[in-house]
Amino acid sequence: AEYMGGGAQTPRTLTSSGVSQLSVLDQRQDGLCGHYALYNALCGIALCRARTVAERRVALERFGRRVLFWQFYRANIRALQLRVESERALSFPWRNVDVLTGQLERAQLAYLASEHPLVQLVGPSRVSVLPSLNAQDIANGSMSVAEVTALQSALGEFTTRDDHCHAFICGVHAHWVALVAHKRGGRIEVLHFDSQNTDILGASDEFIVKVLAARSHEIDAKIAQLEAQSQSGVEHSELQWIHTVRAMRSAVELITECVNGFMDLRTRVLDLVVAAALEKFLAKVFAADSLDAARSALKHDADAERVFTPKLVEYLQMWEPPAVLRTSLLAQIRGFGPAFLSAASRASLIEWSTTVLNAPTVAGSLIPEVQQFAVLLEELGSLAVEAPAAMAVA
Repeated sequence: AEYMGGGAQTPRTLTSSGVSQLSVLDQRQDGLCGHYALYNALCGIALCRARTVAERRVALERFGRRVLFWQFYRANIRALQLRVESERALSFPWRNVDVLTGQLERAQLAYLASEHPLVQLVGPSRVSVLPSLNAQDIANGSMSVAEVTALQSALGEFTTRDDHCHAFICGVHAHWVALVAHKRGGRIEVLHFDSQNTDILGASDEFIVKVLAARSHEIDAKIAQLEAQSQSGVEHSELQWIHTVRAMRSAVELITECVNGFMDLRTRVLDLVVAAALEKFLAKVFAADSLDAARSALKHDADAERVFTPKLVEYLQMWEPPAVLRTSLLAQIRGFGPAFLSAASRASLIEWSTTVLNAPTVAGSLIPEVQQFAVLLEELGSLAVEAPAAMAVA
């Protein structure tokens, strides 16, 4: 890669996506991944900002300097202790006993990423601390509307600037990694740093396809197999490793696609939220995986129509009460704005609303939860119909 400029190490790279992974200090003590991630993020920013071969070599050497890392670690612990003393905090994770474990929680990492002297040097706006970016966690609301909007603003800088650099410290399962995106001369590259040096980019072409591309169902099948084995007392380490690799893959893919302008994060989040809500509804009410199957059952299967209302009531009382859907699904769509609904999500919401509202047992129901659900679906359907007009205004 051009930024290497004759440096000592050669990155593992996936050239088609502009993602490279550099070897860094191996983490030899459990729980310190947050400190390593912040250290690697700052070293990565320094590498990307270097302009001469000499500057790049110095920047690359920092990744392997263990003494420098431990100095950095001790400074982090002291900074957190000073924060504890000044705030007289008594709750987790802001007690001295929490700080001394060395395990950085997200709030502590975010504090260091904004207040650390080295971060101040590069600019605190250049470092973002993110929760897990895998699809399930995003669908479950791992980031608020405000957090997603702020992250999209940082990602969007890459489409408007010719020379830009930003670090993203991402939670991946029970681990922290750093991604540094940089753009120079119109070319964008994402650097991946992992203190466990898990090789997700360069093991083999087959492994890259499995981990970074679309064949995630194979990994899902392996996880299911290992979970079944773990119930019999089989070691969990391989299962945990696969969970971590899958989370890394999600983070790398998402950041890479967003900095290249291939997707808007707000649209991605809404796609996942809508899909998760609809999938749960279909599974609990119809034991189906598509609205077509549900609609067909209601139309041609007398038993399906008969059991539909009891199943719907159970779903609304036990799994997703209308009030919960209103404060999650509906609130997120309103929070981001219907303009950020994709065509697929709009179609799903309209079809969901139409299918349920046209069911005779729903239209004439006197059950409060069903009535509330019907009103909610009408609102969701209306937002989906309005979305193209909202996009035109945006």
